[in-house]
Amino acid sequence: MREILFRGKSVELNKNWVYGSLVDREYIVGKMLESHDDHCILECWELVDPETVGQYTGYETKEKKWFKGDILEVYARNLIGVIEFYNGAYYACDYRNKTRIALHLLFEDKAEIIGNIHDNPELLEAN
Repeated sequence: MREILFRGKSVELNKNWVYGSLVDREYIVGKMLESHDDHCILECWELVDPETVGQYTGYETKEKKWFKGDILEVYARNLIGVIEFYNGAYYACDYRNKTRIALHLLFEDKAEIIGNIHDNPELLEAN
């Protein structure tokens, strides 16, 4: 079973990435200390830009976790694509030829994360 983890760019912390649980699509919680039916106690939370929120896909290489919105390069397929969630699964979307390839197929081809659409949009413009 994959870890449920989100990331988003903090609105307050110099736009740094924060990781944790997602609350109301605008807050990322670092750690939940206690949970009850009517309330929960949180260790810390950060207001994030909702446009930057992405969920962990369950895949990782070289200790780098793959998130929705990451840009990956697959040398064996001459592909640079963005990780997106579509129809219940994660895919790499190749914007050059408008195709989707399931992440589990690319993982076998030794794909590498080279950036993300929020910090490195120029990586997609070159293609």
